[in-house]
Amino acid sequence: MSVGMRVLLAVVALIGAALLALLALDIRSVDETFRADDVRFQRNPGDAGLWLTEENTRLPRDVADTLLGVDDDRQFRSGVRFFRLSGLRSQSRSIEQSTFQQAAELELSRVARSGSSRRHRSAAANLRGVINLVEAATSDESGQLLQRSLTEFREALRLNPENDEAKYNLELVLQIGSENGPSGDEGGGGSRGDSPASGAGAASAGSGY
Repeated sequence: MSVGMRVLLAVVALIGAALLALLALDIRSVDETFRADDVRFQRNPGDAGLWLTEENTRLPRDVADTLLGVDDDRQFRSGVRFFRLSGLRSQSRSIEQSTFQQAAELELSRVARSGSSRRHRSAAANLRGVINLVEAATSDESGQLLQRSLTEFREALRLNPENDEAKYNLELVLQIGSENGPSGDEGGGGSRGDSPASGAGAASAGSGY
């Protein structure tokens, strides 16, 4: 092997070692940022500056996000944040809250469909089911919405059999179906009061953290 080739290999090795060192620092920094912002989220979910890591990484943002899998974690948390801000259990909801609900449905749909973490996909499917379940209480299409929620909760349990919130919510929908008669399990039935949101909504908002 020529001297020039040895020098080139040595340079490549040094660059690789430097990149690994930067990656290790970024992993620690991103983890600390997410942990701190999870706490901030519980205190103030309206904070739009949560889980932003570009100021805390040494590698370029696109490279760091790809290598560290940050996008999936951030998207899941974003969906939970929008869900929390949607005010599903409010008696009267603002246009802004309805917009947050639409954003939550979009983000959670993406996570449930293509997220890399089965735990996050399960939690996202559970929250999608919660949205359908709560809407069924006041919608003329309550039967269809209940059926959708049933499908989502079952999918959540398929992805993560240990998802206790999905288990509770699934049992709740099946109970509603039995109270509404033979067609209830298929999603038929009338409207309900505020009970779907108790058990279905509050605890679920923080799942996956």
